[in-house]
Amino acid sequence: RLAASAPPSSPSSSRHSPSAMGSGVSAEMLANASQEEVQKAYAEQSPEAQEKLKEALSKMGEKSSLCPQSTDQTQSVKESPAAMPVMDLLQRGYKNCQQCILLLPKFEEMFGSMDADANGKVKVSELGQCADMMVLAVDNVESKEELMKQFDANGDGVLTKEEWAKVSEQAVKGIQSKMATGMIFRGDNEDWPEEMKPVWAELKEKIQKLV
Repeated sequence: RLAASAPPSSPSSSRHSPSAMGSGVSAEMLANASQEEVQKAYAEQSPEAQEKLKEALSKMGEKSSLCPQSTDQTQSVKESPAAMPVMDLLQRGYKNCQQCILLLPKFEEMFGSMDADANGKVKVSELGQCADMMVLAVDNVESKEELMKQFDANGDGVLTKEEWAKVSEQAVKGIQSKMATGMIFRGDNEDWPEEMKPVWAELKEKIQKLV
């Protein structure tokens, strides 16, 4: 169990003495401690002392694995795409792609922020950063002027709220299509083991419906 103070100094313990740990707890003191005691002692150390304690325990072949990882490090490994199997990434991507439809009302709401004079119409000069995003999302459009020309149904040089709704709809479809195309490319270029090939074929069929 944890001792109240460091054990008597000796040649074998001087390398990992309490003073070396920086806060009164040495690796030797934790050699026979329980998991709960190791974690409690570890939590009470400063960040610098924690690293020294883990290193010392590791050299002794003891309980370094019982020292908890920092929340940030653990979370980043858990959420990092590189740490996830390819199939899991593609399945998650498919779900995200389906949820692109949730962007539609948000895109439609952008009309109000662009209609500065509140006359229910938007000129090219009023198309701000919101429209820049639409230009990137909508197929066969390279500029705000082209966006206006493609969706100005009656050719009056402005977009109404109804016409902007069509822009929003095409933008969502464009985002979905680009995401789906990228996932199909990734999946088709993966060297799937035999047992995973039918799984990918089934998922690919679903993704293709979003292209």
